[in-house]
Amino acid sequence: MNMARILCFGLCVLAGCAAEGPLLAVFERLVLQRSVDALLLQRGVAALPQRGLASGLASGKRGYAAQVGADTVGEHETEEGPKGVSGPPVPLPNALLGEDCFLGTPDQWMRERLLQRDITAIKKGSGGRSLAFKLTFADGTQGYYKPAQSFSGANWYAEVAAYHLDRALGLGRVPPVVSRRMSWEQLRPSAGKDYRVPEIHVEPDGTVRGALVYWLDGPLAPAATPAGFENWFRVDKFQPWALSPYKRPAAYRQDLRDNKRRVRKGQQPRLYFETPPEADGALAAALSDMVIFDYLTLNIDRWGGQNGNVLTHGADQQLIFLDNGAGFSLGPPTRSLMDARLELLQRFRRSTVAALKRFSLSDFERRLDAEELAPVMGRELRAGVAIRRALVLDHIAAMEARHGDQVYSW
Repeated sequence: MNMARILCFGLCVLAGCAAEGPLLAVFERLVLQRSVDALLLQRGVAALPQRGLASGLASGKRGYAAQVGADTVGEHETEEGPKGVSGPPVPLPNALLGEDCFLGTPDQWMRERLLQRDITAIKKGSGGRSLAFKLTFADGTQGYYKPAQSFSGANWYAEVAAYHLDRALGLGRVPPVVSRRMSWEQLRPSAGKDYRVPEIHVEPDGTVRGALVYWLDGPLAPAATPAGFENWFRVDKFQPWALSPYKRPAAYRQDLRDNKRRVRKGQQPRLYFETPPEADGALAAALSDMVIFDYLTLNIDRWGGQNGNVLTHGADQQLIFLDNGAGFSLGPPTRSLMDARLELLQRFRRSTVAALKRFSLSDFERRLDAEELAPVMGRELRAGVAIRRALVLDHIAAMEARHGDQVYSW
């Protein structure tokens, strides 16, 4: 991007232009678009409808799950996929069109309270690797404040961006979030002698930037995903010995190594389940949405730990997308584990696919730029959303070409 700035400045000088800013913004966007197009072409997206995500995207680097039973028909596998998955459409919780909602409830008033109310109590958060604070406001509203810090899995801006992406898609499963600046002097006493204090990014003026997440009342419980639940969103049968990528990255890598050793020694693959569980249509549809959403946000930290980040809320146990701070990380716009998670997905909600096709990156950016602490993310991270959206849509097209309308189960 420095080269883009130099070239743009040179053009301005040649044209006798004093206002570099507007031209620079246009030029940088053109450079980013060319970068997006080049990366998609490099990763073989154009071939995906014919070849599938595994061939076009992973380029021969697939894990054991893809090699043994995940997408192929072997001698121990039948052509017939899981039973009882398809059913009537399962509506999204965000039923009020044209208005930002959380689980069907308009959320603007929640965000306004997070921004405008006076803080009456601060308590250090419990659990998790990052340092956070539970805030109580004068009207009783509560929120969870995640300040900027050096820990790589605690990107405050990712929480804000995930909220706006969720609302732009009409999913309505990310709790309300706002960006807010706070005085570190106000927060510091509650941190005590916590070892993570040096990781907090304090600005020269003594403030910290951060994401403030609306505190949810009511029970939070891990989603019930029994062994073999992957069959819920598969057309091809997910075999009992196939490795699931829906676990912590370290655990997935260890399982890959273990199974490679078994193959070298001529041993039978380890069985992870025997009989696929009966499908739960509403949860299956929500989990399918979650896999797509996490791929778009690049949130690698969703699965594992007894589903500590795969949570349901309330008496009706609706799946929510809570804790998105590990997303939108710097670096390559895709990750091999995220590719494996998307590759395994074969069933989709029709309305979610329609929302993906309607999605406008410029509208998403306008939402980010209206935030209190705008700009929330740099252009490279924003361009990554466009790259991953294109990959998701091509994967869906490949699955539809292969399985027809079976892929639209909800």
